Order: sequence, then structure tokens, then C-alpha cells
Amino acid sequence: MTSILDNCVGAPRKDFAAGTILLSEGETSGRLYILAEGSVEVLRGDTQVERDVSQLMDLCRRVLGIRAPRQIFVIDRIPRNAAGKALRRELAAS
Repeated sequence: MTSILDNCVGAPRKDFAAGTILLSEGETSGRLYILAEGSVEVLRGDTQVERDVSQLMDLCRRVLGIRAPRQIFVIDRIPRNAAGKALRRELAAS
């Protein structure tokens, strides 16, 4: 995780107060978030799905099996070109 954060030097850091809703069910933001510290709670309706990244990884393994991601990174912003297309190589490098 340290190397990812090193690549984010100069990127805006935003702290959120406990209970802040980052994204509601069904919404899209075009952003990725890096959880540098603390925990995140994932809800579906009023039901808690997962609380932190390690539990989210466990959920992915249970639901997706062999297709589950090996790592989950939460970043603030997806790099995009002038046309708004995601720059996958830059994202993969970070």
C-alpha cells in the first residue's frame, strides 16, 4: 500500500468524518478512493455488507471464487485523457 500512496504525492487528500456517505447505492462518481487509515462500511439498503477492505476481500473470494481480485485499491481519482477516457496504463502503474 505504501507504494500506491507514494504515487499519489501531490494528489488532494480528503478526510471524511465518521458517518459520511461517499456514494449511495446506484450512484456513480467516476472516482476511486484510497483508504489510507480507518475503516469503511458498505451497506445495501439498511443491511451492512462489509466494514473494511479485508472483509471486502473475503466477500469477493466467497462470491467470485477464483475470479476474485488479488488486491483492492481505493483511489481518489481515475486518471483521464482530454476526451475523458480512463488512462488504464497510468492507473495500473499507480
